[in-house]
Amino acid sequence: MPPMRDPIAAEVANFPQRPPGPYGEGLKTFNAQANNFLVTQLPENMFHYDAIQPTSEREVTKPKARLLVHTMQVQNPTVFTGPLGAYDGRKNLYLSYEPNLNRTGARISVTLPPLQGQSSRVDEQFFIFIKWAAKVDLAALRDFVKGGPIQNLNQRRTAHQNSATAVMFINEMLRRIPVQSENWITVGRTFYTKNTQTVLKTSPLVLVPGYFLSVRPCLSGINVTVDSAVGVMYPEIALMELVFKFVPSAKNNTRKLFTRAPDSFLATAQGRDLGRSLKGVKVFANNNTRAKEIMGLVSCAKDYSFTDANGYSVTVEDYFMRAYNYTVKHPLVFCVQVGKNPNKAIVYPIELCTVMPGQLYRRTLAPDVTREMLKAKMNTMKPRERLADIQKGFRQLGFGDAARSGIEVQSTLLQVPARILQPPPPKMSKYTLAGKWFMRPRSIYSWGILSVFSSTSSKDEKTVKGFGTKLREVLIGMGMRVGHPKYSDIHVLGDIRTALAGLTVQLKEELAQELKKNPMILIVVVMPSGVAHVQHQVKFWGDVQAGMPTQCVNIEKVRTAEVEYLHNVAMKINVRTGGLNYMLVQDDVPWGNTPAMVVGADVSHPPASESNQPSVAAVCASMDGPACEYVATSRVQASRQEIITEFREMMAYLIVKFIDKRWSTRAAITARDRDDKAALLKAVWPSIILIYRDGVGEGQYCQVSDTETEAARAALRDVWSNAAAKQGWDENDAPRTTITYIVVSKKHHQRFFTDDVNNRAENGNCLPGSVFDLKVAHPTLFDFWLQSQAAIIGTARPAHYIVCHDEYRFTVDVLQKFSYALCYVYARATRSVSIPAPVYYADLICGRSRFMFDPTADNTSVASNDRYQTLEEWQAAYRQPHGNHRGVMYFI
Repeated sequence: MPPMRDPIAAEVANFPQRPPGPYGEGLKTFNAQANNFLVTQLPENMFHYDAIQPTSEREVTKPKARLLVHTMQVQNPTVFTGPLGAYDGRKNLYLSYEPNLNRTGARISVTLPPLQGQSSRVDEQFFIFIKWAAKVDLAALRDFVKGGPIQNLNQRRTAHQNSATAVMFINEMLRRIPVQSENWITVGRTFYTKNTQTVLKTSPLVLVPGYFLSVRPCLSGINVTVDSAVGVMYPEIALMELVFKFVPSAKNNTRKLFTRAPDSFLATAQGRDLGRSLKGVKVFANNNTRAKEIMGLVSCAKDYSFTDANGYSVTVEDYFMRAYNYTVKHPLVFCVQVGKNPNKAIVYPIELCTVMPGQLYRRTLAPDVTREMLKAKMNTMKPRERLADIQKGFRQLGFGDAARSGIEVQSTLLQVPARILQPPPPKMSKYTLAGKWFMRPRSIYSWGILSVFSSTSSKDEKTVKGFGTKLREVLIGMGMRVGHPKYSDIHVLGDIRTALAGLTVQLKEELAQELKKNPMILIVVVMPSGVAHVQHQVKFWGDVQAGMPTQCVNIEKVRTAEVEYLHNVAMKINVRTGGLNYMLVQDDVPWGNTPAMVVGADVSHPPASESNQPSVAAVCASMDGPACEYVATSRVQASRQEIITEFREMMAYLIVKFIDKRWSTRAAITARDRDDKAALLKAVWPSIILIYRDGVGEGQYCQVSDTETEAARAALRDVWSNAAAKQGWDENDAPRTTITYIVVSKKHHQRFFTDDVNNRAENGNCLPGSVFDLKVAHPTLFDFWLQSQAAIIGTARPAHYIVCHDEYRFTVDVLQKFSYALCYVYARATRSVSIPAPVYYADLICGRSRFMFDPTADNTSVASNDRYQTLEEWQAAYRQPHGNHRGVMYFI
């Protein structure tokens, strides 16, 4: 039988290979350490057995399947004569030797004795069918990690296939001990400690530390990546106790949880939020040792009835009395429906349920919980502290046992050569005594400040007016021409949108002459804390209905009015009103004056517990030569769909915008006057499209990049076809455009450290511009790690760049330099950010998608309700920005 095939590994072989060196000539270099440990020894061969299928009348969970396969090896020593193999809990068993089995397959009986505490249960018997799948020569993996180009595509695919299979074997072998240990909670590639947790103050959830573990091939060899990790989990407590923690306003009073009309708890906003928080949580119910998943909240035990096995209608309260002689203590409190079959409802009173330990909280955390989590010691470890914790994790995960299978891992960290890219000189208009002016400051003669207060005592007109005066001074200091603001206020429960419209009318009436000079009107809204619905109303009104720039500020920030905060607000205002804060100098743009579009794309997905909500796709593209001004578009699409479904249409829209923008340039006007088609196309048509794509998982690189690259190509054909028909040109005479597609990943566990005091920041992190690729990059693919930001807190996380398509044929140095330069033009920051600006913008647009739904469509936040049941309903409700906003960066 041939080796197991990984189609993703074969497709990755089609990606561009690393361009030849040398790299970074003339750049400053330093030595760093990576959180990687080198595999120094492997067995000669690996034996892979497929279709491991424990058979039973009941569902076999992954932990139990692992126990069964472990027991199978222990109970059959004449068959399994070597070290214990590693089983992935699904169907793959990896061994470092060939057992005494017929390669056509074998059916092996396995007996599980009763678990501890279950002496009354009889032994369970299972049958496991096991068959030989492949013998993999690990020498091929050793050759693969030596790197270097492989010209023959078939050979390249074979090398990637063998590498992927061998890496899976090593991964499972190293994971075997912690997976089977009672000291760890296994979630994917992360192992969380069972006995250490921190209770959050702002939430009933707990923080649990752990370690991430993964194996991958690098230029230095087979690397084991170990990193500190932290998970947010549900506490192991009674479900009733957890409910009261989620609903503190109930104050442990069960009457607040009653479900009878007219004050049913389940009909309240708190009840709906609780239902979403508990959906998917596994609980042990009625002393059952098998955990069951909560599907939803239902009415109380006294009212909820079902048809029993005899065909009689019975309430939950009566059933527990008859079946278990148990009197439900809180019969008017809601119950939970458990189980995965919606047609076979199993309902329990919450007083009988206990939360199963080790469950990650997969919903979006509230802002205050996120802030507390990010400030926790586990997330703020300085580089030296994190490094020590990683080394501690390496020791605790128990890799030493893998030596019995012929795998040895070096206990010292991988030493990595690195270099520092030079930061670009962002171009601004001019320097002033106060600092720098914006590159293109805007004039705002007409603007207002709407103060939203939560109580009469919280009205602070003097503070708000003082803030307005200081903000105006900062705006003027940055080069903007700004009039005096008009003030208004409204209670938080009032009609915010009517107040905004009313203030706008007043500005138009009182400042009619100023508006003739510049029709731009800006509204700044001062909001109290904890009123997200106010921001939703403001942004929907400004972005969708009125087409007017708005700026929300928190009252606490208004009271302090720190200069740095005012400067940050000023940067947003200038860009949202059509200005430009700064730009790259032409020397930092690889293609000079050639028309080029730099594209950022991202897809954001709803939390795992919100299966009814769609995903949001956002794409933005540069409209200018230095790639500093962007136009954006967004769509909602099927939930958890990573490929941007309408990428073709979105790209076509942006290409048209790009051409329209360049149509009025001097080169285009001259070409039109001379009726010079070639010169006109050279002036307006995008010759280069560089796509930076965020949010793609490793397993989807190929499918997403191939599909979206072809969609971009199709968009070019669509635009050309329409233009050719309009201008009377030959449709087959389309200009050539090169497309380069790069995945930028932030969700990884690669970290770098340095002891070089001359090349590290004060907090111990590597300096911004540090690039790593000589030992930690993929053996053949074109990828690199770039830490472009200065981490203020904790250990810096570099971005990982993977080139999936490259028709432009970038050199390593040129691509790294330009990607780093783009990290400096993010309009909301005064320093470099962690990823290129267009990727950041796409992420911002996804985050703002909740504002594109009408907040009055339901009495709760649209971002978290179930008003829309189908994708078509979500798409119909999703509004596009007002026409005034479609040419400016309203999303900043």
